[in-house]
Amino acid sequence: MSVNLPFSSLFSAKNSRSPRREPASRLRLSLEGLEDRTVLSTAGHHAAFAAQAHVQVHVSPGDQFVQNTLNRVTQALNTLKSDLTNLSGQLAGIAGETVSQAQTDLNTLLTTLRSDLRTAMNAINSASSLVPGFVTGNGRQVLQLLNAGLKSVSASLQTVYNTANVLIGQLPNLTASNLGSTTTLIGNLLNSVSSNVNSISTGLSGLVGHTSQVTSQVLNALVNDATKSLSSVASSLTALSSELTNATAGSVSSAESLISGVLSSVSSSLSAIRSSLNSLVGLVPSITRLGLNDARTLLQTALTGATTALDSITGSLNSIVSQLTGIVGSQLGNTTQFLNTLLTDVSDSLSTLSGSLQQVLSIVPTLDRSAINFVSRLLSGSVQDATKVLNLLTSDLSLIGSLEGLISGATGDVSSITDQIFTIIANDLNKIGGFLSGLGNS
Repeated sequence: MSVNLPFSSLFSAKNSRSPRREPASRLRLSLEGLEDRTVLSTAGHHAAFAAQAHVQVHVSPGDQFVQNTLNRVTQALNTLKSDLTNLSGQLAGIAGETVSQAQTDLNTLLTTLRSDLRTAMNAINSASSLVPGFVTGNGRQVLQLLNAGLKSVSASLQTVYNTANVLIGQLPNLTASNLGSTTTLIGNLLNSVSSNVNSISTGLSGLVGHTSQVTSQVLNALVNDATKSLSSVASSLTALSSELTNATAGSVSSAESLISGVLSSVSSSLSAIRSSLNSLVGLVPSITRLGLNDARTLLQTALTGATTALDSITGSLNSIVSQLTGIVGSQLGNTTQFLNTLLTDVSDSLSTLSGSLQQVLSIVPTLDRSAINFVSRLLSGSVQDATKVLNLLTSDLSLIGSLEGLISGATGDVSSITDQIFTIIANDLNKIGGFLSGLGNS
């Protein structure tokens, strides 16, 4: 279903120009293709010439750029999927090796994983950062929505990258008893991310030739991008939580290193969640313009995928909180408890958001046209507010990470510093209740 967006003043301009100026007419026809490939000028042109011109502008420069962007991204994702499959296939052999050999091979495997993820992220970021000024009309709207979706994909891969860093840091703790479980959790991570990447790549490649306007096909593919990106974040945190089962921190430096890795992974997770939610928010106005049944179906798909991923994420965060104290103990003084409190608040905030989305999900099947427009606006505003809070929480986690230098070898009491920071964070967290209360009570 096409979305009718305002056209420029091409029609008045083309009707007023002299029919004898064929070079200008040809240029104008090409520009028309940017707005609507099915609209041709009728100002004094021979039918045969018009038919020839229609063929020439069938793929406008703007639409061609979108196609090229899709091709570059799908190629990068397909390469990543192939690499993930190859890496996963090595794990069975590594599980049967000696501990020392397994440590070496897993380090190589995870280092390769990071390199593959970085290559894919660079390709995606490069494609999504290019928005030429000549892309106008419907093609421009498609590209804007696509760019938001690509940012969510890249952000989720960054989370996996950071989790790989934690896994590498824990390889010295590998033993014969936990070698099997370690290779299993790495395999689960690789397979999950590979599946999500494949789904995203398939959806995007299916859009080739169908990006001149926002349609249900385009929206389905971009909703899939956002929800699969959230799923990758959930898989990343599941692997992180599983790895902490075997983690140890026998010194202050090792405790600092572990805490730093966990904070980095959680912080990138929040950034990825924010990107995916922003992508979904950007799709809502277009979804409401679909037919009622299509709009209901797509909202259900988006909300189901989002809440499933958020529930998994909160479960992993709660597990991480329960593990940190046992691993780090009292080596970092009151800071460990402080970090646990922060992560618990993050988990509670995401759980609140998930509950609010589930409330909307429960009534979507019964919505009529006027109600679905109202709920969509409410959903859009509430998620936008929630992403603002996620931004604050991400900044707060980075701030806590900066305490590493103070904690290291500190002889004084750092509790006063953490108390001050906690006050800032508490104020941030209070905002989320106000932001989501309207949705929660609807």
